[in-house]
Amino acid sequence: MSNINDWCGDSCETGHLTARSDVYSFGVVMLELITGRQPIITPMNSCINKGQVSDCESCTVVEWVSSLIKEKRVHEAYHDVVKESVERGKELQLLKFVELAIACTVEVSDLRPSIKEASIALESMLLQSDSGT
Repeated sequence: MSNINDWCGDSCETGHLTARSDVYSFGVVMLELITGRQPIITPMNSCINKGQVSDCESCTVVEWVSSLIKEKRVHEAYHDVVKESVERGKELQLLKFVELAIACTVEVSDLRPSIKEASIALESMLLQSDSGT
């Protein structure tokens, strides 16, 4: 079962908030937006809905989406509203969004992008979306 340290990354271990812990939190928010789920997924809200968490244990949204990516089932993580974007041909943009969110939440904080790098990546996604690619 996951605990609060799994949810908040390295800032819980050190007790210090840093720019990289902010990036982790930003990645969690991105995953919340695309999945419609809370940061910590409890058995009650995970097992009743589609995309069940294995063995109905509590886990973080980061762990859940990461496991779906490994199983090549990331589309199961998408909230119903987001799935409409896939139907409109925006799957590549959604995958890039999820990849950025996962990059922001890697365990080793030095491997996470800076908030500036994340913002540039998001801006690039928006520009590509506007240009129809």
